[in-house]
Amino acid sequence: MARSTETKDLGTVLVVDDDSDILIVLKVILERHGYRTLLAADAEDALQLLERADLGVDLMLTDLVMPGMSGTDLARKSLMLRPKLPILFMTGFADEEAVHISVWDDTVRLLTKPFTADVLVGKICEVLGAKPFSGPAARAIASIAFCEGGPWQASHRSVRES
Repeated sequence: MARSTETKDLGTVLVVDDDSDILIVLKVILERHGYRTLLAADAEDALQLLERADLGVDLMLTDLVMPGMSGTDLARKSLMLRPKLPILFMTGFADEEAVHISVWDDTVRLLTKPFTADVLVGKICEVLGAKPFSGPAARAIASIAFCEGGPWQASHRSVRES
């Protein structure tokens, strides 16, 4: 099967978020920028994927605050399975847990919501040491933003207002 010349394979990102709308938007953004994605709706699903030796995972992008196991607990367990796995946390909450991430090693980074597709891809490229894909498909999706009025804002409005 022929592949589009716009398709790049920059690596596989395991995306973990309890919000299915966020998972879908992140999948679209990442795939349009040349990344393969694996999606997990919670920490347990993510750990099951990481336990599979046949799945290559180049980076885990996880929400910091999730029901059940937190993002930091997921990261600790993930690093036991894959010690060199780069981890990028995303959070809309500036709480004490987010501050403690700064003491982790260089494999762990923090991305604060809201963010744009360009910021997300730029941070992933920074972590992986890759060059961002800038083809027409990537430019078209760059306008999707996790910002005021975007999908992240709409899906988390009730959290912010409570």
